[in-house]
Amino acid sequence: MVPVDYLDGGLDLIFTTVGIIWCYVQNGGAEGKEFLKRIVPIGWVMFWRLMLGGIIPFTILVGVLNWSATGEFGRPDTESVLEVIIHNGLFLGMFWRMGVHMNWIANNESSSGAIVQG
Repeated sequence: MVPVDYLDGGLDLIFTTVGIIWCYVQNGGAEGKEFLKRIVPIGWVMFWRLMLGGIIPFTILVGVLNWSATGEFGRPDTESVLEVIIHNGLFLGMFWRMGVHMNWIANNESSSGAIVQG
């Protein structure tokens, strides 16, 4: 393993932990309801939106830039620090947006648990 792999793993662990805590707080913390029932479907949808709209296009761009610079097809053998920061920053943005959704649901829920349209 190269040092950038440790950076990638460390940022992934930190950003995921902070992201889940952020979502928990946005859901109402200890007074919040149905945290797992909310974070799993919201996280699933947000993850695939991020993959299709962010990570995959970014990875293709890196591969094209690598090909134009070196003539080699595909991604470089090692990621740069900038690529690691961008990838993990996109995931941090995903968790931020998940928290916004969870906060909206928590604040727009009636006492019966139904979402109040309005």
